[in-house]
Amino acid sequence: MRFKRLSPTDTDLTFWQLLCVASPRDFLTHGERLLSSLDILSPGVRVDIALHRDGENAPMDEAARLLAQLASRSHGTVVYRLWPRGNARGEVQRARRLRWNVAAAALRATYRPILLVSPRTLIEGDLAMVPAELRQADVSFGPTADVAWLWPGERTQAFVAEVRRLLRGSRRRERTEMDAVAIAYRRSSAFLRFIPLPTHYGATDPDPTPDPDTGPTAPPALRIGGVDTTAATRATAATGASPAHNAPTDLII
Repeated sequence: MRFKRLSPTDTDLTFWQLLCVASPRDFLTHGERLLSSLDILSPGVRVDIALHRDGENAPMDEAARLLAQLASRSHGTVVYRLWPRGNARGEVQRARRLRWNVAAAALRATYRPILLVSPRTLIEGDLAMVPAELRQADVSFGPTADVAWLWPGERTQAFVAEVRRLLRGSRRRERTEMDAVAIAYRRSSAFLRFIPLPTHYGATDPDPTPDPDTGPTAPPALRIGGVDTTAATRATAATGASPAHNAPTDLII
């Protein structure tokens, strides 16, 4: 997988990265909001954007131009473009699997922790404390799979590999992304250090606009920086685990 820095600045102040895998249509709809909010609210973050084709008529050139324009105007964030192998071909299941394929490749290539987000994620605060809050977790996720924290290492790679395997599905059954993540967690819980995504990274914001990749039943966008006191409860229900399972007691909230 190829990386290219698009931002005029090469000052990368963080040891971790925010990764967003998006179809061209999804990026054209939500990409400016995502990158602009990061530039204003959380300067210094490295942002990796992977654009993938989601069909024969995907406006890839238009999305690539917008990404280059946004990156050139960036004053705080360092924006990279990634070229993933494969494409979604307009299929929801392929798009889900491709997202985790890119995450696995980025972990191997950079060996940096990843905050995996959706193009529809709303950034409403500084993300500087994310690594401190999740420093003892291999994996963290909330009520949906839209946002996940992935620490580089063999345990996380095994978890991601299981998610990818589950998303291959079969002709008889296609799993949702959250189903695959929850099942992979249960199968990996004996060795995986897991912390539910803190509640202020798990609030939801309903979006009535149908998502180009997942359709009108897409889960709501996640708001980073908002507050939802029920988010940890929903995350626990999704995994079937206790919030304290494999989690340190000194988690900073």
